[in-house]
Amino acid sequence: MKKLQTYLKTLRLVLIPLTVIELVYLGVVLSDKKLWAKLDEFNTLWVIIIYHSIILMIILWLNWTKLPIKRKMKINNTYMVVFLGILGMWLWMPSSDDIDGLSNY
Repeated sequence: MKKLQTYLKTLRLVLIPLTVIELVYLGVVLSDKKLWAKLDEFNTLWVIIIYHSIILMIILWLNWTKLPIKRKMKINNTYMVVFLGILGMWLWMPSSDDIDGLSNY
């Protein structure tokens, strides 16, 4: 279980920059059309989509192979992460107390 705890703590550290990047990009899209056009020249959206997809696949892999939960809960977690995006990833992420409690399984 120590390995799972390490995975989850590392994933939390990787999820923070993804959240910041997506919120900043959303802010730029909603506020400044000229800056958005400049960012669009560098294919910024594709970079964000690829980063988001990689994190999504890691979370789904952890959910289905490493977490000691029932199949029905794994299916519910999958729907939540896929359809709610970054918000679903944060809702899926176990709290620090839950991560430490996983060693009891």
